[in-house]
Amino acid sequence: MRPNWLMAWIILEINILRFIPLIIKTKSNQEAEASIKYFLSQALGSILILLGISILYQPIIQSISSWVIIGAIFIKLGIAPCHFWYPSVIASLSWINCLTLSTWQKLAPLSLLIITSYKLETRIILAIAARINALVGGIIGINQTHLRPLLAYSSIGHIGWITSILSINKISFCIAYFIIYSLIVIPIFIIINIINSKTIKTIYNIFKINTITAIIIAICLLSLA
Repeated sequence: MRPNWLMAWIILEINILRFIPLIIKTKSNQEAEASIKYFLSQALGSILILLGISILYQPIIQSISSWVIIGAIFIKLGIAPCHFWYPSVIASLSWINCLTLSTWQKLAPLSLLIITSYKLETRIILAIAARINALVGGIIGINQTHLRPLLAYSSIGHIGWITSILSINKISFCIAYFIIYSLIVIPIFIIINIINSKTIKTIYNIFKINTITAIIIAICLLSLA
């Protein structure tokens, strides 16, 4: 199935414009900075998509368009090696906005990535990206002590597994994986938001306060790992 690229671009732009007001709603300097980083990275992705669309039907350079569009989607999703903006934006957001960025905001570009995965060259790119994401998410994530960057690199690692599934054209498994990932991270972000925790060390305090909550977050974190 070939997407209507212009309509896809419009949907992606609406997705950006809907999320930025949520970021700057708190009027925090940190979140204002995050909104600028998010906007600039997404704008770069949008420009590349428009560039890819413009050369899509040019016979001489048509083969380049797939690489340009896939690169643009990688930027929008925060897929390594185009993940330069994702951890820093996550580190500056509130927990609820982190949850939104990690789940809902990925739906539109991920859907576009699924649609374009019918091409052989796209699946080759996805297979390479999957290995890079697994390495980046796993190795850099080990060194994190703050929860936001840790969960950001965890998200990068998991998006690597999603692209790995897409590279073998298992779309239903890819959708199931994303749903399961979302169901795991939702309680994690909500609980951490309630207890206002910032580092891994403060997670241990939950065991002293509420055993049931501690068991839930422990199960979710282990499932995420």
